Amino acid sequence: MPRIFTATVAALLLAASPGVLMAQTILDETTGVPAGAPGPAPTVAPITRMDHQFLVRDAQGATYELAIAALAQQRTSREDVRAYASRLIADHATYNQALQELARAKGVELPTEMTADDRVRLNSINSQSGGTADRSFIEEAMRINAEDGQEAAEEAARTADPDIRAFLRKFEAVDAEHGRLALSLRR
Repeated sequence: MPRIFTATVAALLLAASPGVLMAQTILDETTGVPAGAPGPAPTVAPITRMDHQFLVRDAQGATYELAIAALAQQRTSREDVRAYASRLIADHATYNQALQELARAKGVELPTEMTADDRVRLNSINSQSGGTADRSFIEEAMRINAEDGQEAAEEAARTADPDIRAFLRKFEAVDAEHGRLALSLRR
């Protein structure tokens, strides 16, 4: 008799188990993941070493451009130079956010510091005053834009990554405008 009782209890437990399990594994209709469970880990698209290096250099350059524009905004003796520096700061706020989002999507951690060479250039301009500082800033802005434009064009031609190429195209006109404005400040 005890065996029949045990077999009956086991059969009842097995019969009840699917219902219990179903009640515990209600799936989210949109993701198909059990309700309350963390969703799938975001996928990171792998990039080439050259693309990675470009993003890192671009972030360092953007940090330098912001620093030099802030310096010019504080120290310039010309209103048109101050307006140009303000434009650089505003445009780079948008650019840097987009660059951070792109890097995050590609699994790249970007530096927050400028290069040592850029720090030397910044300190050199910082040590100047008046018209000399204004001219140095304008010349540096023109140099930066020429280098950035060339590097961006080379990266756009070389990369196979459609996200990086789209990012570069999106900001191409803004970078060209910065170059034209810097040139117009020369007098």
